[in-house]
Amino acid sequence: RSDVVSYLDSRQKTIAEVPIVESISESDWIPLTSMRRTIAARMFQSTSTIPSFTAEVEIEMSACSALRKELNGFLKDSKISYNDIFAKCVARAAIDFPLINASFEESGIRVYKSVNIGLAVSLDQGLVVPVVKNIASKSLTEIARENAANIASVRSGKFDPELLESGTFTLS
Repeated sequence: RSDVVSYLDSRQKTIAEVPIVESISESDWIPLTSMRRTIAARMFQSTSTIPSFTAEVEIEMSACSALRKELNGFLKDSKISYNDIFAKCVARAAIDFPLINASFEESGIRVYKSVNIGLAVSLDQGLVVPVVKNIASKSLTEIARENAANIASVRSGKFDPELLESGTFTLS
């Protein structure tokens, strides 16, 4: 206990010794576009209602890579990406472990019945997360087509804002 109190006392002295700067530096002002306002609101909402969890795991992907290559060899109008495969795996995991597809609310935990996965897409205007809904019931080809269409849509700048709604899980 005395170690903790001693540390806190020394920390307070260090903070008190920092001089206060009276002047305010110049800055630029960039008005928010409706897209940036929506992005900011959604980011704030997600950070305040959804616990953030990041996992970094090294896995052997040669079988997955071979499967992707084989499947893409049969497809003509779309290609399956690793993100599409990850989305399908997450949907499967959410069926087995429903609490990974949930959000915290003031009075409890909302466990979503549908797995709606957003894929983060970087644009010059900011980050957007278009959503493919009900992924668990879709094939890899359907997921790939929807993700490709969503990405093309948001990159064109002409998309329905509903495309960014109802996500329950995000891949980035």
